Amino acid sequence: MKLAILADIHGNIDALDAALDDARTQQVDGYLFLGDYIFDMPFSTDVVRRLRELPHARIIKGNKEGYLDDLARQSQDGWTAQRLAVIYQTYRELSASDRAWLSALPAQLTFTLPSGRSIYAVHAIELPAPRMRNEFNSSGEFARSLDGRAACGDDYDLRMTGYLGAHAAECCAHAGADIVAFGHTHLQGCGGACGRMLVNPGACGQPMDGIAGAPYAILHDGPELRIERRRVQYNIDRAIERARMTSISSAGWIWSELVWRSLRSGRDNFTLQFDIARALAAERGQTDGLNQNDTWRDAYERFKAMYGAD
Repeated sequence: MKLAILADIHGNIDALDAALDDARTQQVDGYLFLGDYIFDMPFSTDVVRRLRELPHARIIKGNKEGYLDDLARQSQDGWTAQRLAVIYQTYRELSASDRAWLSALPAQLTFTLPSGRSIYAVHAIELPAPRMRNEFNSSGEFARSLDGRAACGDDYDLRMTGYLGAHAAECCAHAGADIVAFGHTHLQGCGGACGRMLVNPGACGQPMDGIAGAPYAILHDGPELRIERRRVQYNIDRAIERARMTSISSAGWIWSELVWRSLRSGRDNFTLQFDIARALAAERGQTDGLNQNDTWRDAYERFKAMYGAD
């Protein structure tokens, strides 16, 4: 039995379709989706439609889907922060039916494979306190650990298994399954820790492990368990050009440009922008500087001066 595992689509229908087409050529028997289907790229409606129509799919929610209930309780009159404009406009364009479907998805799932092995699916592994950013849970810290060199397949495996091995009791004790499948970090990896097989298929729609494309994984549930990491190439420039024409990308143009830079490079540009914006807010004595539009825009100008225009 072959199970395709995908996570972190982030509104990128081109990446999702590329991965699904590849999975079909690999003759997978089913699909497991690990959350974060919406926001960032402007095609969340198309992504949700694809998921709702896909047969033989198990689907859980991520933290992005959790935003929907919070947004529903807010007054849209207060939706003025440019930093969040992509989120606000995506919410407006999602249908009530799609929002309800996403909100109703389970946060975690445990099921048994034909071999008898059990699999626990969750968007993000619960980390022990204090939840400090590190090379396992932060794409920005992972990029810094590479010291400018390109990532290879083993880089994240070593960090993932090392960290989880050191914190096995806190991280995996609640997951009474042979296999733990998770996403959220935007970093593809797999390996053994905590007496279990750990699988992160990578962020299909927004990888940040230094390698562009549409990553996912195939779990081979045979006499021996095997995880096959895959990364499908697709026309990223064409996807970006289509995105430029949308109201979502126009509304949140800075965030969208950061998304596009990350798609082309496979690297985390958001952490860099946030670091600059926080420093600028501190210079200006602002406690809510990230949501001050002038500070957010000025930070992006500094970002481009430091890292180049897209």
